[in-house]
Amino acid sequence: MAAPSYVPTSPTAKVRSYSGPGVVPDSWSADRSAAVDGPQPRGGMYGSQGPDQGYALKLAEALRPKLVLTEGESADDVLAGAVQIGLKRASLFTRGPVIHDLKIALNLWGFLGDAPAELVELRKQHFDGVANPHHWVHMRALSAMISDEVLRRTPAQIESEHRSNWRSLLGLT
Repeated sequence: MAAPSYVPTSPTAKVRSYSGPGVVPDSWSADRSAAVDGPQPRGGMYGSQGPDQGYALKLAEALRPKLVLTEGESADDVLAGAVQIGLKRASLFTRGPVIHDLKIALNLWGFLGDAPAELVELRKQHFDGVANPHHWVHMRALSAMISDEVLRRTPAQIESEHRSNWRSLLGLT
């Protein structure tokens, strides 16, 4: 870069030009040991990855004030389980989660209204501690209880059938 005219320079000084680093580094290749070579793994308990699944967490927080909980139930556990079920429903339709996915999950277990005492006891057993990352298997089992056929129904169908026979929706009959 040229120096401004007010900077004193000696007319006999050598002009500097570009000089390289002197050493050429070896070639680089992306050899990551954790990279998956080939197709994604498949099998039991892997699930189906869908787009923008983190949005379900925001939707769940919007539903937190509407939860009808009894003593001994944790809103964090309920929302963690509902997100898992909602994401399963969203992946069945090959899309990201929407509010209806979570509402269906919560309605199936009676968290958005009055629930029979038998259902309350059952959901306490199944939702207890699922927000804890160490209970991942329990959370996955919770979503596996609900059949794909039930999750493909509309929210109105779920709500009307839940009033008459909630056991069949949860696969308990």
